[in-house]
Amino acid sequence: MEESRIMRTERNKKPLEVIAELETRNVEADITIKQLLADNAQLSAELCRLKEALTPSVDTRSAYIGTFVYLVDGFDDDGNACSDEVCVPWHAIKDIMQVIRERAAVKTLLFNHRGEGKT
Repeated sequence: MEESRIMRTERNKKPLEVIAELETRNVEADITIKQLLADNAQLSAELCRLKEALTPSVDTRSAYIGTFVYLVDGFDDDGNACSDEVCVPWHAIKDIMQVIRERAAVKTLLFNHRGEGKT
């Protein structure tokens, strides 16, 4: 019943009104498509940057070596308490990167399987 009312309304429109409305819808759809394409390009670039940051390479090694340190408490030769900074070794950083990649892969599988973003 509602549909027949809409059809009558559409039939009562002048051809130029219908054309103008269709052109407006077309422009809105075109803008939406352009925005989606821009968003997709931006997300693809972000994904590439994240993958590069989490993949062991010469570049990531030079970026991360010396960034992560921890303190080791001890005593000097005179028996005085002291602390030394120790850099986290590259193999440990690579292991951490691997765990992050695996977690991201599992979350991606859950997201795709469930069709939602919650895990």
